[in-house]
Amino acid sequence: MTVQAGKLDHVLEIQRVTTTVSDVGQPVDDWATIATVRAERLRASFDERQKDWGDSSQATVTWCIRWIDDLRLGDRILLNGIPHDIKGIEPVGRRKELLVTTLYMK
Repeated sequence: MTVQAGKLDHVLEIQRVTTTVSDVGQPVDDWATIATVRAERLRASFDERQKDWGDSSQATVTWCIRWIDDLRLGDRILLNGIPHDIKGIEPVGRRKELLVTTLYMK
């Protein structure tokens, strides 16, 4: 598989939790954008279920992006303002691209 520029039709922000200190000295966790990348959506699956607490829906999406160093499972992807948790990272080739699997729960 090779990344084709014309298929990278989504813009994703990769975010990581950062800890800062508030004005009163308390640690505060916040998300900071560490990279903005273009991506191709390869696969998507959607699931809606009735749970004890009400309706639940989730989407699992696999993205193909160009290689970036230091992507972690604790990071997340922001797509159109909606956060998606990174659940899997699979390198393809020799530092050419990554397959990133994300999960969005509503």
